[in-house]
Amino acid sequence: MATWSFFYQYSIGSAFFAAGLLLLVRAKAIDLSQARGRRTLALLVGGLTLYAVAHAVSVFVLPGT
Repeated sequence: MATWSFFYQYSIGSAFFAAGLLLLVRAKAIDLSQARGRRTLALLVGGLTLYAVAHAVSVFVLPGT
């Protein structure tokens, strides 16, 4: 059951996250032509990825220990 909940949460959440990033770029709140804008985008995506990996470990690996 946790498997489907995990994938549902991150598929829906990632869609909203991507829509938010698209709005940021289109509104020129993040300028991807500058290094600072690319770094900000990388931090946002990297933070989500790191959180998703940590959550996956806590859902799939740790309950068996």
